[in-house]
Amino acid sequence: MKSHPVTKIVIGIMLMLSTHAQLIGQIPTNDSPCFSDANPPIDLTEIHAHYGTTCEATYDYDNVDCSQENNESSVWYYFDPADDQMGYTVIVESIDSETPIIVEIYSGTIEQGCEGFGQTIASSCDSENFYTSITNCLTEDEQFFIKVTTKSSPEFCKSFFVNYVAYECSINTVFDDCIETLTEDPIQPVTNLDFQIDYSCFSNCLQFACPEVDDFGGCFDFVNMPTVWFHVQTDEFASQLLSTVTTNGNWEPIWAVFEGSCDSLNIVTYGGSPMCSAYSSTPNLLINAVHENSDYWVAVTCHEYSLPPNGIIDDGSFEICVATMRTAIDCLGELESGECNDPSLIMEVTDREFELPIDTDNDGIAGPFYPGEEVDIKISFFYDSSQSGLDHFIGLIPIFGDGWDLSNFDYTTSAPKGNGAWAQWYQEGADCAPIIQEPTSILCTYTNEEGKLEICNKLCEDCDQCPDSGMEPGDQLPSGYFWVSQGQNLHCANDCSPGQGWGLAYPTTTVTWKFSLKVKEFTTEEECDQKRDLSIRFQTLSAGIAGCWEDPVAECFLDQMMFSPEWETECIGIATVNGDNQSFCESGITNINLQTADGSAQLIKVDVEDNPFVTGENSYNFIAGEGTIVDTLHNTTNEYQEVIYSVYVFDPVTMVPGPTKNITVGLHPQQYNSIQAKVIDQSCGGEEALVQIIAKNSIEEPIQNLQIWGECPRADLLETFIESNDTILFLAPIGDYSCFTFIAYEEGQCSDTLELAIEIIDGYTPEITGTNQVCYLDTSILIIENSEFFDSIIWPEEGISNFDTCLFVLDTTTTLEIKFVDTLGCTSIENYTIEVLELGSDYCYDPCDNQISTYQITGYAYSDVNQNGIFDSLDIPLANVQILGENGTTVFTNPLGEYILPVEMGIQDIVASIPFGSWQANTKAINDINVNEACISNQNIGFISTLENLGTEIFVSNSQTRCNFTPNFYVTVVNNNHNSISGVVEFNKDPLTSFEAITIPGATINNDILIFDTGVIPPLSQKTYKFNLKMPLGSSSLPTLHFKANVYVSGNVGDSYEYSEQLLCSYDPNDKREHPQGVGNERWTLLNTKLDYTIRFQNNGNDTAYHVQIRDVLDSNIDHQSIRVINASHPVRTTISGDTLIFDFPNINLVDSTTNYIGSQGFITFSCDHVNGIAEFTPIFNQANIYFDENEPIITNQTLNTIVGSLCQDVLTTIDTVLCQGESYLGYNTPGLYTLNYEAQYGCDSTILLFIETIDYVSQHTNFEVCEGDSISINSMTYSIPQSGEYTFDFYNEGSECKYLQVVADITVYENEAIEIDSTICEGMSVFDFDETGIYTIEEADEETGCIITTYLDLTVLPASHPDCSTSSLDLQHQTIYIYPNPVTDRIYIESNKSIESISFFTSDYRLVDKYKNFDKKAQIDMSSFQDGLYFVRIETNKGIVFQKVYKY
Repeated sequence: MKSHPVTKIVIGIMLMLSTHAQLIGQIPTNDSPCFSDANPPIDLTEIHAHYGTTCEATYDYDNVDCSQENNESSVWYYFDPADDQMGYTVIVESIDSETPIIVEIYSGTIEQGCEGFGQTIASSCDSENFYTSITNCLTEDEQFFIKVTTKSSPEFCKSFFVNYVAYECSINTVFDDCIETLTEDPIQPVTNLDFQIDYSCFSNCLQFACPEVDDFGGCFDFVNMPTVWFHVQTDEFASQLLSTVTTNGNWEPIWAVFEGSCDSLNIVTYGGSPMCSAYSSTPNLLINAVHENSDYWVAVTCHEYSLPPNGIIDDGSFEICVATMRTAIDCLGELESGECNDPSLIMEVTDREFELPIDTDNDGIAGPFYPGEEVDIKISFFYDSSQSGLDHFIGLIPIFGDGWDLSNFDYTTSAPKGNGAWAQWYQEGADCAPIIQEPTSILCTYTNEEGKLEICNKLCEDCDQCPDSGMEPGDQLPSGYFWVSQGQNLHCANDCSPGQGWGLAYPTTTVTWKFSLKVKEFTTEEECDQKRDLSIRFQTLSAGIAGCWEDPVAECFLDQMMFSPEWETECIGIATVNGDNQSFCESGITNINLQTADGSAQLIKVDVEDNPFVTGENSYNFIAGEGTIVDTLHNTTNEYQEVIYSVYVFDPVTMVPGPTKNITVGLHPQQYNSIQAKVIDQSCGGEEALVQIIAKNSIEEPIQNLQIWGECPRADLLETFIESNDTILFLAPIGDYSCFTFIAYEEGQCSDTLELAIEIIDGYTPEITGTNQVCYLDTSILIIENSEFFDSIIWPEEGISNFDTCLFVLDTTTTLEIKFVDTLGCTSIENYTIEVLELGSDYCYDPCDNQISTYQITGYAYSDVNQNGIFDSLDIPLANVQILGENGTTVFTNPLGEYILPVEMGIQDIVASIPFGSWQANTKAINDINVNEACISNQNIGFISTLENLGTEIFVSNSQTRCNFTPNFYVTVVNNNHNSISGVVEFNKDPLTSFEAITIPGATINNDILIFDTGVIPPLSQKTYKFNLKMPLGSSSLPTLHFKANVYVSGNVGDSYEYSEQLLCSYDPNDKREHPQGVGNERWTLLNTKLDYTIRFQNNGNDTAYHVQIRDVLDSNIDHQSIRVINASHPVRTTISGDTLIFDFPNINLVDSTTNYIGSQGFITFSCDHVNGIAEFTPIFNQANIYFDENEPIITNQTLNTIVGSLCQDVLTTIDTVLCQGESYLGYNTPGLYTLNYEAQYGCDSTILLFIETIDYVSQHTNFEVCEGDSISINSMTYSIPQSGEYTFDFYNEGSECKYLQVVADITVYENEAIEIDSTICEGMSVFDFDETGIYTIEEADEETGCIITTYLDLTVLPASHPDCSTSSLDLQHQTIYIYPNPVTDRIYIESNKSIESISFFTSDYRLVDKYKNFDKKAQIDMSSFQDGLYFVRIETNKGIVFQKVYKY
């Protein structure tokens, strides 16, 4: 890495004195530099010293540095430097001192000794003794050569002593290259966080240092001069490295900073140019941009051209000092000015709500501002971070004065823009809260009185509330606006926090912020004075400070706080209004008395907040400081409502409102109190029933008053309870009344009325559960679920029974009669039908004898009533349970709960899911079934009920409604409950049809309604009832037939089914019908409505169809797991394969239509739900393929249901209209909310809400007195008045035809007075300070009217020699006026020979001070209150006007 030095170096002084005898007569043994000669150089490596002579020596090479005349006799030495020696001191001392000695030292290889040397390391040309220090910068095969020479004449030959010794630097370890610095700890300067410079200094020297073979892109002196290296390691806060070098000798240092590693060094550049100290703009100071936690190397050398001519460094010691800093700049503000401001900052009010006649800066926007006033504010500034590397603007934190009302301030919509980009509001304490990312002692935070975090800048504010330490990385910042972009640094987490991202990555940012703020309202002037500060200030932040940007040059630590003008609230004259809240039950007439709190006769405005659910509220204006709100209010809902009146004092001239008081009128609904009643004891046939009544108010306390009346509505008062407990027992006389009215009420609140109908009971209804369909000679079981209500249960003889359970083994379908006697003594009889299916029929066979695939699994799904995990006689089979196999095939259990699932051979898992009922688990699985034979049976799956009842459903299916035919109709009632039910079905047919062949037991017909009892329907079961309707004859226009069915359970509607169907005479009998059929062409269907489909088919061939299969490819928006088979004309096997729903009718043996028209028909009805999360306006299509034996499929019509959230559109129209006083709209002329109802398409209600607001105007009367030509100001408008009289002024809101103010003014116009004076005075006197002849005009204000009196003065000045000027008194126009004393201290006297009408005093600039009247010929006036100075006195007599000067002291 080192090369031979080319500059001569002498470091230190070493003296050695010795003597030796002169050697003459032989050639020296070291006469030649060539090792192959007879007299080669003497090796000093081991002996270090030698006595030598040049006598008899010969010439070899020319000297390099010294003259050739002394180069005739030369002797040579050499030595091999040790690797661990840094340098040597070489001494050549003359033994005799008569002649000078010449010494040159070279470096080179042994071969060069024979060839010659081109340059020296050191030399001495004229000294008697030679001493020098040389540095060990040699390569491995190089040696030092010493040449001693003189002239050849004997008198010039020289005896000498030569010696060399190794030595070390006495100051510090010298690192001769970069790698050597790694052997010791690096220099680690500590960055001062307060932006101070803390240097770390070290002494060193250039002794024994060698030049470099490369300048590494830095200072060229590194390859010429000795260079010393230092290793510096920065800490986590460093962004700049400062270095300085101070020498103790006559040389100038040069140094540079490198980065990288020792085997790959790169000089730290600035602007792309090498940063060498020789080029630094600051003398003896080098500033480099560095990274935190990084390694750097500093190389120090000597500036070659700074040395004296001899090139010798007299003292190579020096001190190097290094320091690291965080570079801080101010990107907003002028730190050097000492003021926290920026030339680019604009903070101004651009508009305000109240325009006042006088404003402090004459532009209407400077304030002060009034409580409740809305103010528009604009803030803009220019953020300049161009002095950094690329630190950039990221955000600002605003601080609003406590006079601003921020309760409704929308930080999101009021955001500022930076370079056109909107900022986002980040909330303190939230997941994405802003944080500080650099330690700073300038910024600090504290929690203010409102519990919010607030920031303070120590450069601009007194931050006593803050900790002195400032802020540390990770400390939370207050809420503020931030512009956050993706951070590209390695440690940027880029989460939602500004602290983990970058900002607006521009060197400069223009920020504009426009927003509106409202001034707080106060109830007292004192409260206003405490919070009148409307100032705004903000602190800006850069991405280097509050983001994850790391700037290599400088970061914006010194941003200053920006301040608005000192805006304040005007607190003088705050007037409030007194008034009380009121409360009514549902409706009432208000009587709210209003009056100004201070009794002043100011205008009171009442604005009402619209409540669309209350009618009768109005706005008011009261002009005399008092008034009464009288409104008839009505609550149109069953919920509590409020009407809020905003009441405030308003000045119609300045347009400034006072503080707002909200007066609330509460309107309680009738249901404000709560009352409940129920029968807790009643005997069968008894005429009394014990009723429990629970009555509470809104806070769950007992009602104060309770009345019980007979009949509904109330007729006879039976009993009154006052301040009773919340639970009351009442023995109701149900023999006298069938209904009772209970009224609970409290004073000042609404009453609650409850009507309770109580009938004389006939007893309890048995709840029968059990099997209603069994195979031949199978066991069925019936259970009475509510047996505790019965004293006796008598079962039929066919059964084997205990009290509440009976077993039956039947060989034919049987209707069982069961007799009951309940605990009330009532008797009843219930019929229960058990259908017995023949063996070998569609459901009564051994499933393993019905092999539908090579391998299959069979079993039952059931409700495990006794929860024993075994399918036994107490359990209920479950139809429509879906069984899913591993091959993706899903089969459904049949009405007996049985399933047959095709599978593959091997270990199989099956999953059962039930789409109805309420279960502890809706999905059950059987795993690891070993299918090792054709049929694996008894894989039963039980579900345990939660006993939650889910209601009842009803469905209707029918054959094709063909002209003059009698199709079958099927009504299916589904019991989704976990207990038995019984109810009543009402089927309402179309009037064009007629009932035929009604075989339902007990059914009755009432006009178009078929009525029948359902009988007992067991839990989770269904029953289907069949009857026939005769269709009408065909006509030219075929009608649409309408049908509806209702099922009633316990007297309440359990479910309804309504649909329409076209009467057909020629038709395709294979079709598909959806329910509901939807509205309009798009078949609009409400969201979350269950979809039912009926697929009808008919064999129109010429022979029997033995196998029918229906394949229905399901729409992707149908939920597969919700599918249930509701009814089928023939036994059916249901499966799902992929998206295809398959209904298989094997062995159906469906005859052709010509053989038996009705018998040739069949159908299947199923229900399903749409998928969750379906989007509105999503269409659901459905279509089926019907296969008869091996024929091509018959494709049905395609059904459509479009899912919507509402069937009614444009159901509500709102009309707002504003009427001027005296106008009307649609016949209405009073303010309020009016509801107009219409019937729209599809029977939807269309409602028009008509909201009428009236604008009344305020009428005021006032008086004005003005001078001729002057104008008056009314409501900020200026008018010129020509003459006295009564004037009317109307004022209108902008954009409105309604006036809001009418002012009637009596105006008196005074004429301006003009006075002409012809005055003569003597020389040396003056009138109004005029002392020369001329015509002058003087204006003054009349004392009474304030109007201008114009005096025209025609002045004549007489010379002093004039006869009239010979007296000492002023005698003009035959008047004599005396004024004394003059000058005056307090009282002045004025006398005249004429009657004095008035005396006026004017200042020296002609302003009227005072005017006095009604004197005789003498007057005395007290001037003690006058200011000292000159006054003009105007004295008006009955003869004219005289002026005189008076001095007041």
